[in-house]
Amino acid sequence: MSDISILIQGPLHENSMRESVLETYEKYGEVVVSTWDSPSPCKIPESFSAPFIVHPQPTLGGNVSGVLDGSSFYYATNSILNGLAHVKTKYVIKTRSDECFSNFEPLIEPFLEDPDRLVCANIFARAWDDKPYHIGDHIFMARTDLLRSGLNHLVAMQSGFLPLESWAAEGAKPGNFLDATCEVVLALSFLWAKGILQPGPTWWQDQNINNIDTFKDNFHIVNVNELDGYRLRRSGAKKEWYKGQPDYPDDLFSNHHAVDTMDDATS
Repeated sequence: MSDISILIQGPLHENSMRESVLETYEKYGEVVVSTWDSPSPCKIPESFSAPFIVHPQPTLGGNVSGVLDGSSFYYATNSILNGLAHVKTKYVIKTRSDECFSNFEPLIEPFLEDPDRLVCANIFARAWDDKPYHIGDHIFMARTDLLRSGLNHLVAMQSGFLPLESWAAEGAKPGNFLDATCEVVLALSFLWAKGILQPGPTWWQDQNINNIDTFKDNFHIVNVNELDGYRLRRSGAKKEWYKGQPDYPDDLFSNHHAVDTMDDATS
């Protein structure tokens, strides 16, 4: 049995809810779909028998905190955490429901060299000197227990069950972590789960956090164009990129932050 599961999270979308995509994913391990009970014109294929997790879509307001107006981060963290509750394997590859991929070896191979790292594609990743810990959150691979622990803590704070620690606030401006994006907060939750991030009023001054070596030791970025094929999507800009898709000419992803690999992010 594979040590890997594929977690598809987000509203059902035609890009991933196709038999050909799901059959490809199942070659790597069990597939878990985590979505909402809101109406969707897209349906999961009838032949798909793996875990299909449906939760009420969370609402913003009330006790929800640490999330910027108009941000979908709270939906994403809840959707990922709901799915992780049904992942039984040691490792997990997290994907978005509005995207699809033809293979995962370019992530799996560097991940297995050091399974304590989070390995992500370079989709909108940024360099350390530009924005520390800004990983790519569209597709990434990590230990299931670390992701689950970090996100459980983060969602508990976002939902008001625990006091919000300053590192977990989207848009916070501590030290050189200016305008912390959701990608930065996600990375910091991973470091929290590993016991590296120690919360406190000046957490960003800790030599283990304000340190590019910590980034190098705990994260790795691969060029998404190393994958055989994909459909990528930037929802807000309504832009899509394609590689190896029979119905679309290739339109390869180019990261406007000029980060293709880990070397680009750390040089």
